Amino acid sequence: MEGKDLMDLKKFNALIDDAYEQKEIVAKRKLDFEKEKKALAAFQEKILFILQENDMEKYASKHGTVFRVKRESVRVPKGPEEKAEFFAWLKNKGIYDELVTVNSVTLNALYKQESEVANDPDFKIPGIAESTVTFRLGMRAE
Repeated sequence: MEGKDLMDLKKFNALIDDAYEQKEIVAKRKLDFEKEKKALAAFQEKILFILQENDMEKYASKHGTVFRVKRESVRVPKGPEEKAEFFAWLKNKGIYDELVTVNSVTLNALYKQESEVANDPDFKIPGIAESTVTFRLGMRAE
């Protein structure tokens, strides 16, 4: 390489150095953040336990009010019989089309699989918009 190309390569390598340094900073902060989140969760668990043990719904402190939040949830049907029963109920209520969706990760995996099988650059799944292609930078440590 000569002149400008050599200078551009030096700048490019410096930019890559900076990116790896920043990647390390981000990784460390993620670890620190996860530790702090665990510590917060431990405090919250203790506070919730104390509220429950004292039959209290809320408590006003100098920082703000802590309170119990009731959340009820159900699991998605797993087996084919459960799914069929649930889908029939949704159809009977007239809300099947509103509630039945496809997870985007699952949809993209299906698209990739079907596209590879079709081996056609114009492959399309009916009802699905044309695919978009994006690129991201991979960074693997040596």
